[in-house]
Amino acid sequence: MQQEKIGLLIATKRKEKGLTQEQLAEQVGVTNKAVSKWETGKSMPDVSIIQELCKILGITVTTLLNGEESKEEDLIFKLLWMIKKIKQLYYAIGGLVICNIPSALERIIFIEEAMQEGNFVSGLLNGSFAGIKIIGVCVFAYGIASYGNATQQVAKAEKN
Repeated sequence: MQQEKIGLLIATKRKEKGLTQEQLAEQVGVTNKAVSKWETGKSMPDVSIIQELCKILGITVTTLLNGEESKEEDLIFKLLWMIKKIKQLYYAIGGLVICNIPSALERIIFIEEAMQEGNFVSGLLNGSFAGIKIIGVCVFAYGIASYGNATQQVAKAEKN
């Protein structure tokens, strides 16, 4: 029966996480008797807690409802995490590009000459270029921090 298969999966994943029935019950807001009934196939988790249960067990809702892990689904799940991780690198790369825009613009002859004059325009250009560099550094820092956070999430998901 499907309920028994689902119950076995819940029990297996709970034990893999090193959780007791009571600890799992506490985390999802039910009694340990409810967890016991799930694991023996006598009942099913309520729809309102399935997502939280899956998160704690480190499985998808589809995996839970199928009562078994799917290699393809696990691969897709890991690929999505990797895409999230790589996406954060775009911010870091974008920040580096933004930081180098002023240096590239300074090499244009008329801008280089305008910056040397020591007037309002040169001050405006120098200030604008400094601002652009600061924005680039901020975007770069955000990208690195986000990448680190995404890396930790991926490692945590793989550990689970």
